[in-house]
Amino acid sequence: MIDSEISVEKAAELLKSGKKILIFVHSHPDGDTLGSALALKEALCEKEVVIACTTAVSDRLSFLLEGETQLVIPENFEPDTVVSVDVAELNMLGDYEQAYGDRIDLKIDHHKTGELFAKHNLVNANSAACAEIIYEIISEMNALNDKTAYYLYVGISTDTGCFKYGNTTPQTHAIASKLTRFDFNAGKLNSRLFDSKSKGEITAMKLALNTMHFYCGGKTAIVSFTNEMKEKNSITDDDLQIIKSLPREIEGVLLGITVKEKTGENGTFKVSMRTGGEIDASALCSLFGGGGHMGAAGCELTADSAEEVEKMLMDAIKDYLK
Repeated sequence: MIDSEISVEKAAELLKSGKKILIFVHSHPDGDTLGSALALKEALCEKEVVIACTTAVSDRLSFLLEGETQLVIPENFEPDTVVSVDVAELNMLGDYEQAYGDRIDLKIDHHKTGELFAKHNLVNANSAACAEIIYEIISEMNALNDKTAYYLYVGISTDTGCFKYGNTTPQTHAIASKLTRFDFNAGKLNSRLFDSKSKGEITAMKLALNTMHFYCGGKTAIVSFTNEMKEKNSITDDDLQIIKSLPREIEGVLLGITVKEKTGENGTFKVSMRTGGEIDASALCSLFGGGGHMGAAGCELTADSAEEVEKMLMDAIKDYLK
């Protein structure tokens, strides 16, 4: 039976009652899903806790795992409690969906679009990051410490673009203020998360700026990467993560769009939209079966070329930008 009204207190009780806990993060994990899961694991350190992900962790975030990039379920590990964090849809579990899609005991999430697939669902779309909800749970468990605060700060900082995005709220700043009272250097952490760039990322940024297209009188900017472009320029999918917000950062652009052909799947394109709050990105992505937040959302399209994807997008959304 699905309980969509589970409270923070009930979620904490459920987690404390488990002995062997499996925590799923979404595929191609970002700082919020990883930070949330790692903070929760630290808070439950007296239990046997495993974090699992269907895809590798990027080199940029591997420092959170002390250099490890794979999060797999150990052989013969049989959890009594299965949790998902920052997972809006079951398909975000990737290869784990088939085996565990109907076994999720607790979903913790902050996306306003998504399905209530767990037995118990704790979803708060007003939270800027899933880590804000995890903060409330860990506070209820009296388990805040230097490590949990560090991981929670990673989640909140990354999902708010270092507190620049429109999803940042007074509550976000209040929680961040409490977290920085613990023993870690927030300035150094933010520098590592946002200022350091690899050569591949710089190459991707240069290519993006050189190939960007503008529409609607400069109100929309789109940058596209095909598999051919990635191979020719030795760019990885990890290198492209930094590009998602680039089109929106240009003066006068209200809607920034990044189109990326999926590696190994020619003709399938992942679309990421970013806005400054003037336009609802989740509403636009929902036109194509996707979703997300008002300021950041995504969807997936099938087409013969990136040019065709751009035309499909603009034919559908141009009326929103008149």
